[in-house]
Amino acid sequence: MARRVTNDRSKVVVRKVGGSKGVTLPKALSADIGDQFYIQQHHDGTIILTPLEKPKILKNVFADVNEETYADLYEVILGEVGKEAE
Repeated sequence: MARRVTNDRSKVVVRKVGGSKGVTLPKALSADIGDQFYIQQHHDGTIILTPLEKPKILKNVFADVNEETYADLYEVILGEVGKEAE
């Protein structure tokens, strides 16, 4: 998901969440449920959230390919295997 830079300022309120404190992120920030962040607080009180890199999951793009559909192309693409000496 592409993240966009926004100059919009939204007011958030620190709330009690169990034994911790939390804030609700505005929808404009486009963070997804389950996104993880490193959090830092600077000496001036500025709080910085830096997203952890999500693991890259490679999808098997050939999972839905019906091999029978392309069976007639097999010899066209690869040629007849095993008859190179003839």
